[in-house]
Amino acid sequence: MKKVALVLLLAVVAPSLALAWLAVRSLRDQEYLLQRQQSLLYQGVADAVATESQSLLNSYEREFAAVVAQCWPATPLLRSRQRSTINCACVGRSPRSVSR
Repeated sequence: MKKVALVLLLAVVAPSLALAWLAVRSLRDQEYLLQRQQSLLYQGVADAVATESQSLLNSYEREFAAVVAQCWPATPLLRSRQRSTINCACVGRSPRSVSR
């Protein structure tokens, strides 16, 4: 009877345990691969959104620069005079209220 139990153990139970261990390991590997694929997919979507928003911001910047170029006087002498009268410390206040 002990011999039959030993044969049953070696022929059925041991390979079953080995196959169960391999199955669990394979499931963990598949889960890792799935998470990696999801991460790459999300990274691609994030990159696409970032690229689109960067191009949108660039177009806004170009539009803003065009508006400023139209509003800002074209004379270089006038620009230099305006820059010399603007003091960084008095931005937002009238020039008369700031003592020089």
